[in-house]
Amino acid sequence: MIQLINQNLVKMKKVLLFGSLSLLLFASCKKDYTCECTFTTFTPAEIAGGWEISPESTVTTSSSTVINGKKDNVKTSCESSNGNVALGSSIVTTACSIKE
Repeated sequence: MIQLINQNLVKMKKVLLFGSLSLLLFASCKKDYTCECTFTTFTPAEIAGGWEISPESTVTTSSSTVINGKKDNVKTSCESSNGNVALGSSIVTTACSIKE
């Protein structure tokens, strides 16, 4: 009877160990993530001699790219483009994030 219980415990330990290792492997696998970026360009009105030559404008565009990797690495890579850049009198704001 005790030997039967010990055998069952050994089997349960093996199943738990195998299950834990499988879960760990799946948790660290690389996946495809989509990096979605929105670009907003703001251009202030241009005024010369008290006259408005061109009006203020805001233009928004977007793009997406598929990146394969671990979630933390992909997130860091995707969000590294976030920020503002001045181009002449315009300001371009970039906002990127991952979508699963």
